Amino acid sequence: MEGRLRSASRALAIIASCLTAAAGSSPAWSAFPDETAPDLTAAFILNFVLYTDWPAEALGEPGEPLVISIAGERSLADHLRQLFAGRTVDARNVEVRHVARPDTIEGLEALRDSHVVFIGSAHRERAQWILDRIEGANALTIGCFPGFAHDGGMLNLRVLGRKMRFEANFDAIQHGGVSVNSEVLRLADLVGPAGAGDGLR
Repeated sequence: MEGRLRSASRALAIIASCLTAAAGSSPAWSAFPDETAPDLTAAFILNFVLYTDWPAEALGEPGEPLVISIAGERSLADHLRQLFAGRTVDARNVEVRHVARPDTIEGLEALRDSHVVFIGSAHRERAQWILDRIEGANALTIGCFPGFAHDGGMLNLRVLGRKMRFEANFDAIQHGGVSVNSEVLRLADLVGPAGAGDGLR
């Protein structure tokens, strides 16, 4: 437990540091950080994972991996594999999957069988459709384009001016079956009804 708390403290510091990182001058980054800043996007995802708990029934048997599915840039999945190499989350190995076609039956099954679902900017037009079809999967949902959190995603990365920020949809978290640490959510720009509830700890 003490080790997890130390890890969580480091994660919180990293998130806070990322929030003040200069976004650079790239217009593409300003719109879609997963395409032009996969390393920073991966760092956010890693630290969100360290601050999230899942119900026991969603995690499965001891020894089964924590599954992160990336419906987006393959380079982002590659960066995440590097970040999670040699790490465990609550004594579980982390498996990162790249889902190239989330709009297929096989793709949706892969997303529903995941603990974290990242929907990249390439699929922003179908994000709401995907979210509707993975509802009830107890997955932490993360995006990186305008409107994702407003449309029911839990966490959404964005660039504000020259700083990376993230939005949190309390209602989606509270009803999504996962628990995100309130210290992380205090750093977020709030979307939807604000306040403490079952989705916060």
